[in-house]
Amino acid sequence: MRLINTETLKLEEFSDDKPPSYAILSHTWGPDFEELTFSDVKNGITDKPGIGSIKFRECCKQAKANSINYAWIDTCCIDKANLVELGEAINSMFRWYSLATVCYAYLSDVPDGDDPSDQASKFRTSRWFKRGWTLQELLAPKHLRFYNSNWHCIGTKGSRSTLIQEITQIPRQFILGVAELHTASVAQRMSWAARRETKRAEDLAYCLLGIFGITMPMIYGEGGKEAFFRLQEQIMKTTRDDSILAWGLHKDSSISNFQKFVGGDMFIYGDILAAAPSDFENSGHIVTREQATNPLHSLDIFGGSLRVYLPLLTIDNTSETFGLLSCGPKLDTRQVTAIPLAKITSAAANEYVRPKGASAILHPKPSSDVLPELIHVKKDGQKNISTKNQQYLFYDEDVFAKIGLVIIDVVPRACWDDQLTLISQTNILNNNDPGQILIRFRQNKEQSLDFVIVIDFHQPNSRTDQLCCVFTCHRKTALDEIAGKFDRKTLLALRQANASNEHVHLRIELEPMEGNITSITPKAMASPSSYTINATMALENLDTVLVSTRLLWERKKNDTYIKELSQRAEDIKSRLGYIEEERGAIEGEVKQLKAKKRLLVKEQQKKFQEMQRLEEKQGHMRKRQNEIAERVVYKKKRLNEYYHTKGCEDGWTQLHSAMEIDDMDIMNLLFDGTTDIIAADKRWARWITASRKGNVDEIRSLLDTDETELEHKDGIFGRTPLAWASMNGHRDVVKLLLDTEKVDIHSEDKYGGTPLRWALERGYYNIVQLMLPRDKPDFLRKLRGHIDFVCSVAFSHDSKLLASGSEDFTAKLWDSTTGECLNTLQGHNHNIEYVAFSHDSKLVASASYDKTIKLWDSTTGKCLHTCQGHSGGIQSVTFSHDSKLVASASLDSTIKLWNSTTGECLNTFQGHNGSVYSVAFSHDSKLVASGSGDSTIKLWDSTTGECLHTFHGHSSIVCSAAFSHDSKLVASASCDTTIKLWDSTTGECLHTFLGHSDFVCSVAFSHDSKLIASGSEDGIAKLWASTTGECLYTLEDGYVGHCSAPFSHDSKLLVGVGGKDILIWDISIVHDLVTSSWYQDYSAARAKEIPQEKSEKEIETGIKNG
Repeated sequence: MRLINTETLKLEEFSDDKPPSYAILSHTWGPDFEELTFSDVKNGITDKPGIGSIKFRECCKQAKANSINYAWIDTCCIDKANLVELGEAINSMFRWYSLATVCYAYLSDVPDGDDPSDQASKFRTSRWFKRGWTLQELLAPKHLRFYNSNWHCIGTKGSRSTLIQEITQIPRQFILGVAELHTASVAQRMSWAARRETKRAEDLAYCLLGIFGITMPMIYGEGGKEAFFRLQEQIMKTTRDDSILAWGLHKDSSISNFQKFVGGDMFIYGDILAAAPSDFENSGHIVTREQATNPLHSLDIFGGSLRVYLPLLTIDNTSETFGLLSCGPKLDTRQVTAIPLAKITSAAANEYVRPKGASAILHPKPSSDVLPELIHVKKDGQKNISTKNQQYLFYDEDVFAKIGLVIIDVVPRACWDDQLTLISQTNILNNNDPGQILIRFRQNKEQSLDFVIVIDFHQPNSRTDQLCCVFTCHRKTALDEIAGKFDRKTLLALRQANASNEHVHLRIELEPMEGNITSITPKAMASPSSYTINATMALENLDTVLVSTRLLWERKKNDTYIKELSQRAEDIKSRLGYIEEERGAIEGEVKQLKAKKRLLVKEQQKKFQEMQRLEEKQGHMRKRQNEIAERVVYKKKRLNEYYHTKGCEDGWTQLHSAMEIDDMDIMNLLFDGTTDIIAADKRWARWITASRKGNVDEIRSLLDTDETELEHKDGIFGRTPLAWASMNGHRDVVKLLLDTEKVDIHSEDKYGGTPLRWALERGYYNIVQLMLPRDKPDFLRKLRGHIDFVCSVAFSHDSKLLASGSEDFTAKLWDSTTGECLNTLQGHNHNIEYVAFSHDSKLVASASYDKTIKLWDSTTGKCLHTCQGHSGGIQSVTFSHDSKLVASASLDSTIKLWNSTTGECLNTFQGHNGSVYSVAFSHDSKLVASGSGDSTIKLWDSTTGECLHTFHGHSSIVCSAAFSHDSKLVASASCDTTIKLWDSTTGECLHTFLGHSDFVCSVAFSHDSKLIASGSEDGIAKLWASTTGECLYTLEDGYVGHCSAPFSHDSKLLVGVGGKDILIWDISIVHDLVTSSWYQDYSAARAKEIPQEKSEKEIETGIKNG
């Protein structure tokens, strides 16, 4: 297969069985001259007028943004001039879509701002859901994302599965890929394509190959019906599912129309196979039944007939015959599908046809004693069959000419053989005619009225019940307009076999001739008919109504067309704006890349110098090591001169002596086994030795035999095994001892030291992390009331209230203690993306995708102001500390400042090259921070609107930004899955927090600035220490979401969102941890260990579930 390199935009070829990761495009074709072809891309032409270049460029851009190096687009990657390649590609298409990493479905007729949940949504009526090829492109990929006309993502196959099921009538388990396609019956799968169309008739069959897991050659020109026949024959070779015959069901599937199409011994051959997927339109609920009898019977076509085993049912009062299939309605197992059959009496005993026009029905399941029998059903509907003589009408042209009349037309036209001057009565049934033949005669005189003879056949095979009436009509009146307007009851009432047109007084007689022929004989009367019916005049009133209806319909159609043209003009205008915005963004990216190149060159030089310094330092360290080795030898020699391994009289040993003088070199020598140690106090020797040396296996052995010595202290320093392991940095031993839950991290030795203090003083921070409290924050309560996803939640400054904003277009106010909903704020007409309280807790601001901000009274719920001015959806809103100002961030790339008392717009900050997703005031209200889709954070002077700093560092959209309480720090959250901490004065990046696995959509400081909370699309909330950048706790019960104030004022409660719910945790244990004195010492010591190049260091540390 060929793939497009998203970097070079050139085609590359790969083996089908080992392609690289690639994205695939699903789209509907525009005009042929606008689409990029294989030849265009091969010759480097990727930018020509029209929609094709846009789809090519945006698909590659999106794939590149998703870190996918290749893309596949059908118009560009298949050489359609090569018919062999085209056939192979069509047979491989379903597999290619299923192997793609992601599929981008581009809906070019869905504009920005369209809400798919709206009944009038353009999404619901998109052409994409009506095309044949897009059916497999919906079902084959595991991951599919929808994009509108401006290439903005509007959902995934998973998030929109309920709506897609409603639009396509395809059960959700097949849309999501939970159920294999082959578990759906053939009839069900055919019904999914019933309302779909293709440009070429044959493609309506070819686009279903992958749905049924078959292959077959492409024969363009064979016609849609023949191609669909071949498809069904191939399907029958791979399955015994006879629901392939369950087509032609009417909506009221219990009513048979058998008698209408099989009258007496006359019927028309029909096809046993469906002519098109539309024949399965009402079969979407038909599922296969277990074949208890003759389970191995197959379906096959041989010699022009379908060979099949079916139980046959003949209805006594009507003599109708039906074949009962092993399938039926999903929700009613008592019924099966029955197809109409008519026996061919002149053929073999078991040969049948399916009468043309007769529909399948649902019938009660037969009793077990009705056994299937082998029958042969004719495949093609080509002939009319009658067990009696066919009837013909004969007219003599010379006889009519004698009275000045000549035959002009016959309806149905197929009945008339003008060469034989015969009209065949039998052919009426081919057109489902009500059983009438109309014959038109004309006199060779200008302006004379024509004669119309209407012959009605109540019984198609009988000459005794023929009814004849004669009318006149104007020459301009088409015979088709009269056909069917006079039913048999009307003709019986008239029984008018004569008429006059002022020149000829005509009477018609039907006279039986030899065999099966009836003669139409004209008679010229001497005087005019007593009355003559003018068919044109009779239809005039009806025509007036029809003309008026057509005119009204045409006017309505024109109105719709005018609206479509206006919408198209708006779409083009919107597209031009988008192109201009994208061009500006690309130019900005080029500038950023040049700046980044300069920084990398400087960094390269700096690192080279560092490498030289390290090599020099390494040489000094080797020299120092040699000196230490010489000193160790000297110490050992001196030790042996003063002590002997048997000890002194009072049990004093070399180990005791070394411990007493705290000579670490000597103790290391003793523990290394260079001296034979015989400890006088054997109760602690093994524990202390193993802990001191970090002997994990020895500790495990001791734990298996006896845990009573865990808290025993040595006789010299009074230290426990945990203290010895901690002070020597043996993390694995510490973990083993802590896991027993029988050790005390605060147990003091003779010098006041504890295991925790030793680890802190010696800088063993990984051991300190093990000793942190292991209890998780408590989940307090879940608040429910919204009917759609909650986007944002915030505490009031006094922590008594909670506010929430939702995709159900409402905001709610809650009692934070009881969880009671106090008020519902209604007024927005789109998603509420953000809510915030003023610092006096009297006002609530809500920001919506409807481009407005509303200010509400938090006590009464009354809307005080609606702030309008943004041209795009609003993503964030915040109050200044004095509650006098409101700042807002919008998709229109601007930040606006508003007067909270009057709702007046005071200033507009411009400078971002992408949508602005977040805005925050500093605590002193002098600064405003904003996060943008251009991957930057900007700091603005809130008074002048001047941009003071631009922080670069994120590689994707900045979703959230927040100030610390002292305004010295700024935290930012990004779609690149990281959180960054910045110095608000210098713009230096102090920390990069790693740990989330998906977009990080929110970040916030606690009120004492010691904690940072983050929420991510990975469904997880994390709590971080702001001083060290370490993750303290991970909350997997939900995530923080878009929160303006997730902490209560005392920093002991945290609020977040989980779907439609609001979640509250008690995080007192975390707050108590970061405010404890020893943790303050730990933080201070830890901060000194962080390298000076803080902006380059990414910290990924988990203390507890982090």
